[in-house]
Amino acid sequence: METNMSEPMGEGWTREGHGGFSAVFAEIWRREEEGGPAFAMWVEPRHLDVTGHMARGALLSFADHVVGSAGIKVLGISQVTIQLQVSFIAPIREGDLLLGHGEMVGTAGDITHLRGKLSVDGKTVAVADGRWKAVRPLA
Repeated sequence: METNMSEPMGEGWTREGHGGFSAVFAEIWRREEEGGPAFAMWVEPRHLDVTGHMARGALLSFADHVVGSAGIKVLGISQVTIQLQVSFIAPIREGDLLLGHGEMVGTAGDITHLRGKLSVDGKTVAVADGRWKAVRPLA
């Protein structure tokens, strides 16, 4: 079966409308789910390192987008990343559909603690944990 890399599997996915780096980095998809938004991207040749696996910087970019969006969804404010720790658990290859889910752990003033999980075919490939600072209300 040939994979359709233009859309994630299943129903309810829409393209993220962000501009800037996110639009250049990858086509990111979003679907609203009961526990919060889910995100997806297809791993393309441009996301690979010299070993043929997804480059750690590319994975960090996706993790930052996924996990940071959990805070925006809950708090309704824009945030900037002040700390992000990612544990790389398994390799990710070209053609993989990378899925991500984030959640808010707690807040202290204008600092939000968030975490998330990235997976391929139901297998966890990375986990992320970090802090974001509120910068302004969403317009």
